[in-house]
Amino acid sequence: MKVVYDEKNRVAQKQYRVDGTGHQTKYLYGEVSKQQKPGLEYGVQVDGKTCIEYAYDLLGRCEKKTQIYPSGKKKEITYTYVPGAKEGTTTALVGTITENGKETAYTYDGRGNILEICTKELDTGKVTDHMLYTYTGMNQVIREEDAVRGRTFTYAYDLGGNLLENKKYYLVNGVEELRGTDTYTYSSGWKDQLTSFNGKAITYDAMGNPLSYMGMNLTWEKGRQLKTLKKSGTLSQYVYDNDGRRIQKTVGDKVIRFYLDGDKIIAQKEEGGERMDFLYDEKGTPFAFEYQGKMYFYQTSLQGDIIGIVDSEGSQVVVYRYDAWGEVLVSSDASGFGLSQINPLRYRGYYYDQETGLYYLQTRYYDPKVRRFLNADDASVLTKDPEQLTEKNLYAYCDDNPVMYRDDTGMFDIVSGIFGAVTNVATTYFAAKVTGQECGVWDLAVAAFAGLVSGMTKSSLYITLVSAFISGVGTTIGSLAGGSDIKEALWKGGMTALCTAVSVNAIAGWKIPVSDVVKNISGTIFGIGNGLVTAGVVASFPYRKSSSSSSKKKYLTK
Repeated sequence: MKVVYDEKNRVAQKQYRVDGTGHQTKYLYGEVSKQQKPGLEYGVQVDGKTCIEYAYDLLGRCEKKTQIYPSGKKKEITYTYVPGAKEGTTTALVGTITENGKETAYTYDGRGNILEICTKELDTGKVTDHMLYTYTGMNQVIREEDAVRGRTFTYAYDLGGNLLENKKYYLVNGVEELRGTDTYTYSSGWKDQLTSFNGKAITYDAMGNPLSYMGMNLTWEKGRQLKTLKKSGTLSQYVYDNDGRRIQKTVGDKVIRFYLDGDKIIAQKEEGGERMDFLYDEKGTPFAFEYQGKMYFYQTSLQGDIIGIVDSEGSQVVVYRYDAWGEVLVSSDASGFGLSQINPLRYRGYYYDQETGLYYLQTRYYDPKVRRFLNADDASVLTKDPEQLTEKNLYAYCDDNPVMYRDDTGMFDIVSGIFGAVTNVATTYFAAKVTGQECGVWDLAVAAFAGLVSGMTKSSLYITLVSAFISGVGTTIGSLAGGSDIKEALWKGGMTALCTAVSVNAIAGWKIPVSDVVKNISGTIFGIGNGLVTAGVVASFPYRKSSSSSSKKKYLTK
């Protein structure tokens, strides 16, 4: 893999070769001379031809995406956003997505959870999809309703976040009829460890890795690394590189090798068989693949699910539909050669192992039917919030909220930590600018560290206080170094600690929204918004020196 960076150290181009052939992907950024916003991605080119173009609104939110197919045909996808609570304000939440003559509308609760997803045909008004979701006070999904097909799924949990049962209802003559129940039984020792699912026993080794699971026999190596899996008489074997990334799998006598760019698969090749090449945008989202010399393009949902595949003419050849947890409910195929089964990227863009029904998420395997990871997460996550151990379920998928969250690596909290760091830096910077302060490298470093800590700990009281202390002490030291007297430095430090505890940690504790559109802008929008809130709080408690001081105030009231 050859990577070229531009003068701003952004990835401008990637080029790879596997057995002498490959693709060149170029990323086009905004140019002031074209009245574009620098830093935003305006297009993607593959082998010199533009495949994707983006257009943005004044806030830098994507309002239109244009897909350009090799035939020259274009498809436009447009986005609108949910208005803010006050008149004249807006949010980063996607309100509608319009494409192919259909509009999909999203409704949210006060915490940003999706309540409804409704798709209708624009010319007839016919509703083709209508999903409704209900959550607990801890944001766990407890009800998933398909209003169009008359299907409802309910979920019940114990206090530790373990699923206890899943009931399936079908609407018949206006009445919901129970059609099935999934039951879960857990260990009396390790209470998060599933010992049976629907009466099928599961056994484990000492590290919490399953040895017998849903009719499969498994072996493990290097701790939590799956080595072999035998299902229905077929043996699958897995090989990983030194970083723990899967580079080969053997299913029966079929050997498939994976060629990687970081944790992204750029190509997979079967020994003596076919090869697939995968293409990604600048943010690492898959948008196309090549198979048998032809290019195909992914259709994705707001949450990042692969919901369809179109050919180089722009004609749809595959449709997928999933439940909230990623189980494939529909897989229709018009390709004529089983492309829906050949394509491995599915729910959330995860890699789906057709032979096992499991998703490979880098460090672990996830079972969408059971709705849990096969084996336990690294036990180190328990120390991130020591006074709230009940929140640390090492087997749970996405904190029981698969509608809103995603977990590309099987180590979910790390992503939240990064988001917390970025948000805190943005908050600190904008608050300083609004209040007329200077914001140096030291200030941003302190903000990043405090945000990282708070983002990885789900906003617990203990870590909130730690984060506030770190920010406050950092600001005090920085103020003293900048020439402030002790009283002014302590005041600034106190206000920084207060704002960190009240506002920054609340945002940093959020999980990253799964929407690619929201993900592209959420750091900036939430950072600016929270920065202005922080600035307002600080500005309303002005520091006043003694009357003998003629120094200019650092904080001003309106």
